[in-house]
Amino acid sequence: MQTKNDEEDKVIDCINCITGKTEVVIFKGGKVLRITEMGTKENDLAFIGPGLTDLQINGINGIDFNTTSLTDTSLTEQDFADATHYLLSWGVTTFLPTDVTNPDENILTIVHTIYEACRSNSFVDKYVWGIHLEGPFILPAEGAKRAHDKKYIKAPDWDLFNKFQEAVI
Repeated sequence: MQTKNDEEDKVIDCINCITGKTEVVIFKGGKVLRITEMGTKENDLAFIGPGLTDLQINGINGIDFNTTSLTDTSLTEQDFADATHYLLSWGVTTFLPTDVTNPDENILTIVHTIYEACRSNSFVDKYVWGIHLEGPFILPAEGAKRAHDKKYIKAPDWDLFNKFQEAVI
């Protein structure tokens, strides 16, 4: 990549991951100005393509978005920002952080931490599509509950749902 600052054109020689063709991508200020075919085949170029979307990320690179006990609510805003940067390094540009069935207070703490990380860091906020709560409102049957702790599974509860919503307002 050729660049001195964000005001200059950035040029990337790459392989289009969809067509397999070698291309030159020129952009400025985060916007693509032009894409042209190179015409030659170079196998040592990086691939370029659309960002990936992951609908269920329970954690990444040693950072857990879940809670495992009544006292484990250790996710921090910085952890969440670090996880976002790591996901971006692998091409994930949109994701849903996911929390599984846990004690209600733990879910509230984690959801609020994710919300605060997005609110205080516009970079992180760009990549989080929403928050995926995988429980506690799931069927307690053995096949449906899988790894969810049965003691925290419950029938849908409108008041509790609203508490979860309020944690992100």
